[in-house]
Amino acid sequence: MKYKLIAKEQAGFRNFEECVAQATTLYEIAKRRKIKNLQTWICFVDYSKAYDRVPHMTLIHKLRYIGIGGKILNVINGMYYDPKIAVRIDDDISEPSEYHCGVRQGCPDSPILFDLYINDIFSDILCVDVPGLPNRIPGLLFADDAVVLAD
Repeated sequence: MKYKLIAKEQAGFRNFEECVAQATTLYEIAKRRKIKNLQTWICFVDYSKAYDRVPHMTLIHKLRYIGIGGKILNVINGMYYDPKIAVRIDDDISEPSEYHCGVRQGCPDSPILFDLYINDIFSDILCVDVPGLPNRIPGLLFADDAVVLAD
């Protein structure tokens, strides 16, 4: 079975996608609905410290659910299974502490892992009709910023 891993509404950290395209899409949706006298509610969401709040085991579960497995999942699981952190100041190092949330800062895999983590955010949201388009649209995503649409 072939999987489309990233939701089509997500444009963050994807090749050839940019914020301007998302803004243009939102403008076009609002304009088309206004021409047809359709009421539109738009909610802008910016997830505070979004990367820091990703629960590791939930991330692994979601990756399995969308069909990621084998060596790739083993590597990711190894990165996030029972991680510890210590603080070093000069020659002093603190006792290691466990942490169970947050994708790794600066890791090249973190943006795609975050995208996969929030991939199902619109799964239970009722979508809006856009005149001239065959599909209903729940909203738009750009990395950790979301626009939720409603009638």
